[in-house]
Amino acid sequence: MITAFGKDDGKGWEFIKALYANLDGKIQGSSSNSYKMVADGEYCIGLTQEKSVQNYLIAGANVGMVYPQEGTSAVPDAIGIVKGCKNLENAKIFANFMLDKQNQKMMSDKFNRRSVRTDMDPPTKLPPMKDIKLVNYDFAWASTQKADVLAKWKDIVVGK
Repeated sequence: MITAFGKDDGKGWEFIKALYANLDGKIQGSSSNSYKMVADGEYCIGLTQEKSVQNYLIAGANVGMVYPQEGTSAVPDAIGIVKGCKNLENAKIFANFMLDKQNQKMMSDKFNRRSVRTDMDPPTKLPPMKDIKLVNYDFAWASTQKADVLAKWKDIVVGK
């Protein structure tokens, strides 16, 4: 939810309040079942990650996917090597394996993951990143705000 608006200028939480008001009190414990519930016709809309919907799109389910016109976030994947690690050469071999084009293609094909590489197309049924409007998302700020965001969300959903 914090990715919906980044640093709070007040408008983000107003949007969340309005969204919640339209949900008729129906909130799932996880976004991981929303695509199934939409595909099954139980709900007409669900908020989830694109990689989760992709399997349904490929299978021909009667669902679609829309990115917010205001923009969305794209949380980057990363790999790193611990400074001073005991097996630096093996760590480099592993990092290179994970970032190798063949491995990245396999992860895209089998797990619907966008590659971290810029020389690869997105997985089937997903648009290129250049076609998706991104919000200016401050990861450093967001990493320190989890407790506050969850408290604000709880105030909206449960009440004070």
